[in-house]
Amino acid sequence: MTSTASSPTAGRTKLFFALCFALALVTGGYIYLSAGRFASTRRRVEYSVGSVVRGARGSALTRLRKQPHVAFRNLVPGADYGMLAYASLDSPDGPREATDLPCRRLSVSAGVMVCLGPYQGYSSGYVLDDRLEVHHIFRAAGVPSRVRVSRDGRLAGYTLFTAADSYMVAGFSTRSVLVDTGSGARIADLESFQAWKDNAPFHAVDFNYWGVTFGSDPARFFATLGTAGHTYLVEGDVTNKRITVVADGVECPSLSPDETRIAFKKKTDAARHWQPAIFDLETRAETVLPDTRSLDDQIEWLDNEHVLYAIVEPGAAPVRSSVWRLRADGTQPPTLFIADAASPAVVRAPGTNPVSTH
Repeated sequence: MTSTASSPTAGRTKLFFALCFALALVTGGYIYLSAGRFASTRRRVEYSVGSVVRGARGSALTRLRKQPHVAFRNLVPGADYGMLAYASLDSPDGPREATDLPCRRLSVSAGVMVCLGPYQGYSSGYVLDDRLEVHHIFRAAGVPSRVRVSRDGRLAGYTLFTAADSYMVAGFSTRSVLVDTGSGARIADLESFQAWKDNAPFHAVDFNYWGVTFGSDPARFFATLGTAGHTYLVEGDVTNKRITVVADGVECPSLSPDETRIAFKKKTDAARHWQPAIFDLETRAETVLPDTRSLDDQIEWLDNEHVLYAIVEPGAAPVRSSVWRLRADGTQPPTLFIADAASPAVVRAPGTNPVSTH
C-alpha cells in the first residue's frame, strides 16, 4: 500500500499551502511596515468635518497668518515632515510654523484651502476655511499630483495619479476632477467634457488631463491634455462642459495674476527633463526661463513679475525639495525662496471670503 503522506499529490498540496502561508506572511509584513511608515509620517492625525487643525489658534501662527504669507508642505526632516506649514511673505526662509495636517499638495485662494494628503492607500482631500476649520472631506483612489482653488474660492480642481506615480514614468495615468468647495460636491471629471481641436470634436482613448488653473471667472480654466505624445494647453468651459485646444507643448499651466500669460514646464530635448517657461496668451510667444535643473511642478505666481516652483533633490530619501523664485521675463537666475519645502501657495490678503454654502 502506498502511504498518503508520500504521494505526489499530497506533496504538491503541502507545497501549495506552504507557499500560501509564506506569501501571507510577506504580504502581512509589507502591510504592517507600510502602515507604520504611513502612521509615522501622519502622526496618526485624523480630522472630521467641523474640526479645526490643531495649532491653528496658537498665537505665533495666528499672528503670522494675519499678514501676507505663504503656505507650503514642510520638508524639514522630523516630526513635522510632510505637514502643512506657514512662513511670512516678507521673510519666507525665516521662521516657519508647522501644523499636524499632512499635505502632499495644497492651494489657497479667497480664504479657502484645499489640502490633498494620503489616507489608507487613497487620497484625502480637505476643504478648509480661513480659520483652518474642515468643511468637507473627499476620498479618491490615487496619488495626489496637482490642486488649485479658483480665485473666488468657489471651485477647486485636483489631479490624481491612477497608474504610476510620476510624470517621469512611462504609462502614467491621471484623473482630474472639479469640486464645489461650498457644498463639497463633485462637479465633473474633465474626461466627461467634450474636447475640440481645430474647430472639430477631438477624442482618443489615451486622453489624460492634469494641472488645472483658474482665471477670475471660475467657469473658465486651463489645463494640460496629454495624448499621443502631445501635451496640449487646453481652455475649459465649466458651464458648457467643453474643452478647446489652445497650443501644443505646454504642460502643467499656471495662469498669471493679470491673466495674460501661462507659466508652465517645457520639455527639453533630454529625456524626461523640463524647464520653467512662459507662454503669452496673446502673442503665443514662449520664453524659456534660465533654470536648467529638471522641473516637475505646477508653478505658482508670486506676483506678475515672479514665479515660484519646487526643485527636487535627486536621490534624497525621504523626498527633499526647496522652493525657488525666478523673474518671469527670464532676466535673472533663480534664487532660493524656501528651503525644505514644496507646493507653495501665496496668500496676500488673509481672512477674505471664508468657505460658505452656495
